[in-house]
Amino acid sequence: MAKVTELQLQEAETALQLARTEVSNLQRTVVALRNELEHAVADKETAVRETATAAAQEAAQLKAAIAELRRQLEQSQVERQEEVRSATVASHGEIQNLKTAVAALRDTLEIAQRDREQAIRDATKAASDEIGQLRRTAGALRDELDRSLGPGIKAEVKA
Repeated sequence: MAKVTELQLQEAETALQLARTEVSNLQRTVVALRNELEHAVADKETAVRETATAAAQEAAQLKAAIAELRRQLEQSQVERQEEVRSATVASHGEIQNLKTAVAALRDTLEIAQRDREQAIRDATKAASDEIGQLRRTAGALRDELDRSLGPGIKAEVKA
């Protein structure tokens, strides 16, 4: 029975040796897998940090672009308001000049109409005076002719 035990002991020692070798292999495998996992986690964390940094930089660039666009928009609005104000002032000045010109032309027209009406009245009066003078002269000449020709010729001239 001692031989069986020795054989069993040797088999047990071999099994134990195999088990120890297996445990050692498993421990090395666990260490290798742990190292690989740590590297994978570290790579993943690095990728996440890089992605977060890139996203933060892109967000900062977008904020800067938005701020610049907002500034340009506000500047454009200020310039447009200034252009509108300038155009309004220019239009108002031009309108005032046109109103002044219209008033001056209206006054000139009224004066010209009064002058024309006065000239017509003066011409009509002068013509009436001249007609009256000519009638008086014609009457005086007729009377003188009648006196100088005598009563006989007067009857012939009337016929």
